[in-house]
Amino acid sequence: MPVKIPKDIKLIDSTNGEKSEQARLGILEATISCFAEFGWNGTNMSIIARRTGMTRGKIQYYFPTLDDLLSAAINHLNVEWQKKYFATIDQFSDATARFESGIDVLWAMMEDPLHIAKQELEACARTNPELRVLMAQAATNYEEVSVPAAKQAYPELAQIGDSEIKLARHFTMVFLEGLSIYRFGSDAEAWRGRLIGMLKHCLISYWTSLGAENLINISTDAHRAANVNALDAKRQRALALVEEAAALLAE
Repeated sequence: MPVKIPKDIKLIDSTNGEKSEQARLGILEATISCFAEFGWNGTNMSIIARRTGMTRGKIQYYFPTLDDLLSAAINHLNVEWQKKYFATIDQFSDATARFESGIDVLWAMMEDPLHIAKQELEACARTNPELRVLMAQAATNYEEVSVPAAKQAYPELAQIGDSEIKLARHFTMVFLEGLSIYRFGSDAEAWRGRLIGMLKHCLISYWTSLGAENLINISTDAHRAANVNALDAKRQRALALVEEAAALLAE
């Protein structure tokens, strides 16, 4: 038997709320794509309107001013970055595999449109004080949620202090950011692969020194490869010393 609804009660159409949120997210994603293509200075309301297919008036219904929109887009960028990263590594159930895959996922994301947009913003922030403030605030907001998210993805880190987790995150991102823009003279892919292995080795040693043995298996391929490289370097140095000694004796 159908339920009778009193005439003075209005039904709320949930689909309107969903459509509204989809429109809002579409505007934010279009703004981020404009960051990547046109940079901070080249992104304005008219370009965003063309990218979304909406009128400026409709965009301003969700974001009254361009500053409101740009600030929201920066925060949305960081949120989407985090969601994409953790959604990918959650596919790995084994702690060691999740750790090693996590580094590889981060490196792959250096070529993601989200990261390209962030690089454009960082470049502009060097000479734009207002953008620099926005980027710093967004980074602070991101940092507040990144540590709990890391502990959830890596339960073994719960025993480690927040400052140590932040240090590892900063070290990893600085390393990968630098590697993504560094230009090698030759054999670029080979050098990048070796440097990624070196990064894993450093992080393995770091987490192990803090007592996170359950997170990292010391016998991982990355660690063994790093040890082999170190041993090869020592052997090459020893051989060089022998050759130098032989040359001196031959004089």
